[in-house]
Amino acid sequence: MSMMGELKFFLGLQIVQSEEGIKIHQKKYTKELLQKFKIADAKPMKTPMHPSTTLGLDEESPYVDSTMYQGMVGSLLYLTMSRPDIMFNVYICARFQVRPKEVHLQAVKRILRYLKGTPNLGFNFYRSQNFSLLGYCDADYVRDKWERKSTSGGSHFLDRCLVSWTSKRQSTISLTPVKLSTVKRILRYLKGTPNLGFNFYRSQNFSLLGYCDADYVRDKWERKSTSGGSHFLDRCLVSWTSKRQSTISLTPVKLSMLPQGSVLRNYFGNTYKNLYPRILCPGVTIP
Repeated sequence: MSMMGELKFFLGLQIVQSEEGIKIHQKKYTKELLQKFKIADAKPMKTPMHPSTTLGLDEESPYVDSTMYQGMVGSLLYLTMSRPDIMFNVYICARFQVRPKEVHLQAVKRILRYLKGTPNLGFNFYRSQNFSLLGYCDADYVRDKWERKSTSGGSHFLDRCLVSWTSKRQSTISLTPVKLSTVKRILRYLKGTPNLGFNFYRSQNFSLLGYCDADYVRDKWERKSTSGGSHFLDRCLVSWTSKRQSTISLTPVKLSMLPQGSVLRNYFGNTYKNLYPRILCPGVTIP
C-alpha cells in the first residue's frame, strides 16, 4: 500500500482540506453535466422547482425521448450524493422515467438551471467541540395526485455540519375511511404544541426503559389491532414504533385448547374471564 498524498478527488467528489475543516463538493461534475445537456448558457434559477409545481400523468403534454430523459435523471441522481438540496425534486422526476413527457423534461431542465447558479454548494465539516444534534423533518402532504402518496424528508446536523438526510415516498396508502373531524382534531393538537420535539440530555445514566400498548381491535372495518412502543435511555426517547396487525384469525379458539398453566390461559381464564376475552379476541370462548 503506497502513500498517494492528501486526498483531493475521489469518485467524482472534490475534497478540500483546510484549517477550518473539510469541504466536499462536485463542482467539476456539475459543470460537465451542464455542458453535456447544453444548459451552460441558460439563465440560472433560484430554486430547483417552483413551489406550486405538481407533476403527474399529464395527458395533454407530448412524449419526449425516454433515453435522453433517463440519462439526465441518472446523472442528477449521482449528484445527490453531495447535493441533498435537489434530492426531493430529482426523486420526483425519477418516477416518470418509463414514459416521460414534456412537462417532466422541463422540470428536469429547471433543476439543471438551478445547478448552474449554485455549482459550489456541497458539504462543510468544520472543526468544533460542540456535539449538539439537531434534526428537521417535513412532508409534502399528498402532493402526488397520481398515487395519492406523501413524500417525507429529514436531515440531521451535528453542530453546523449536515451528517445525514433522507427523502422517501410513502410506501402504502390507507384504505380505511377517516372522518374529517378526526383530521381537524389532529391539526388543532399540532397548533397547540408547535414546539414539541426531541430532547437529548447530557447524562451518565444509561438505564433503558420500554413501553408498549395496543388499541385492541379498534379498527372496526378490518378487525385489526394497532400496537405501539417506545424506548427511553434515561430521559431521552431513542426509538419508537407503531404498526398495525398484518393478519387476523378467522378460526374460533377455545380456552381449553391452550396448555395448562400457560400465560394466555391464566390471563383469559382467571383475571378477565368475562370481559377482556370478548374485547381482545372476539373468537375466544370460555368453556
